[in-house]
Amino acid sequence: MERRFFELPDPDWMHDLSHCPLSDRDKELLEKFWMELENDRMEHCARYQEAWFDMGLKDGICKRCIAKDKNKKEDEPWFFSAENQLDFGLVPAFLPQLTIVEEMLIARVHVLYVK
Repeated sequence: MERRFFELPDPDWMHDLSHCPLSDRDKELLEKFWMELENDRMEHCARYQEAWFDMGLKDGICKRCIAKDKNKKEDEPWFFSAENQLDFGLVPAFLPQLTIVEEMLIARVHVLYVK
């Protein structure tokens, strides 16, 4: 992945507001970004009922659930299960579908994931 740095000089201004301020290389990077974003798909964990990106699904179960239950004894319930009182159930139909921004606005905790 190519990284651009803020120390790079700004492109020359052509004294024409209709002129695109991006260099050809910047246009390529922007196009690649939009294509990657378009191809990114949410995955759904069948056990935890969570949907997110790059969850590392194996047979429909995310890597987080697999790791939580790695050392589980045979007579113990799955960590994220109704038997363990950690099944959050389905969202009631009468509740409105929130956008990601709306969900963040009402959340008590915001997770920031930086790679």
